[in-house]
Order: sequence, then C-alpha cells, then structure tokens
Amino acid sequence: MFRGRRGQEIFGMSYGVIFSIILIIAVIATGFLVIRHFLGLSECTQIGSFYGELQVKVDGCWNSGICKDNLKELESKLPGKIEFVCFGDVDSVGSRKYNELKNSIKRMNFDPDKNIFIYPPEKACDGELFEYKLKHAEISGFYCSEPKKLEAIKLNKEISDRIVKIQKFPIIGLYLIRQFLSTHSLFLATESRRMSITK
Repeated sequence: MFRGRRGQEIFGMSYGVIFSIILIIAVIATGFLVIRHFLGLSECTQIGSFYGELQVKVDGCWNSGICKDNLKELESKLPGKIEFVCFGDVDSVGSRKYNELKNSIKRMNFDPDKNIFIYPPEKACDGELFEYKLKHAEISGFYCSEPKKLEAIKLNKEISDRIVKIQKFPIIGLYLIRQFLSTHSLFLATESRRMSITK
C-alpha cells in the first residue's frame, strides 16, 4: 500500500499539490500582465489628454482677438517616460541640436501633415500616439522641449492673424524679459508716486 502511494508523487509532493502550485504561478503571472496592460492604457490616456488639452488651448487662443499664452499648465500632463515634445515640420531645416530626434521620428513612418511629435516615439503608446495634427496653428521650423519645460512654448495671436503662432523662447530669455518688465513697472510706479507727491 505504501508503495502505490509513492508512485503518485514527484519530489515528495502529490500531483494535486504540484498542480496547485502551477495554477498559483499562472494566476500571479496573468495578474502582472493585466496590471501592466492597464498601466499602459493609463499612459495612452495621458498622452491623448495632453493632445486634447493642447488643442483646446490653441482653439481658445484662435477664437480670441489677441492672445499671448504659454503651455505651463500642460507640463505635468505627460507620462514620465516621455523625454521631449517636438513642434513643427520634421523636414524643415533647423538646428542640428534636434537631428537625432528628427531621424527617430522619420524612422517611424510619420505623417507629414502632423506637427506635434513625442520622443521617444515607441514610448507614446507603442508608437500609436507619437504624432498629432494641431489645428489652427502655425509652427515655423522644428524645435523640442522637455515636458517639464513647456513654459518656453508660447502661443501668440494678434488681431490681424488668422491662426495662432507657436514659438519657443529660451527660459533664460523669459527670465530676462520678466526682470525687465518688473523693473520697468517698478520704475514707472515710483516715478508716478514721486510726481503725485510733488503736485
């Protein structure tokens, strides 16, 4: 009797225990795959939301008479895996600084009508959402910005403009402009106060 039971075991465990262990491993592995899939969907949703909010911002500027704005509110909207958001025409001649990014985008069989690109493309929902056509916008040249430094991307529209112009300004340039304006306005306030006192 003892001998018959021994034949139904492997490594000192019954077939039922071995089957249970295999089943537990399969369930855990499936759970990890499902979680990974849903995290990937979350990142795709973030990218889609970024494009949507960017289009709403441009449309708002386009519908107004005069608009001067930046993309600071969108700085935290992209997943952490995204290194750059690029604007403009990939085929345009521009700074050599972005050649690697341009070549990577070109390898992805990009649509030449698109004017917003995410780098690295394969991190944008497996390449499915790496490009977007921003409507009502004019982007001259080609430039990129880190997602956390989108404040440097400016939206500009004058009354005579039919579409919104999107431009990149260096952060240092923005700092200098702010310093000049704050100093200039402080000077004007001091002068007007001095003039009112002398009257």
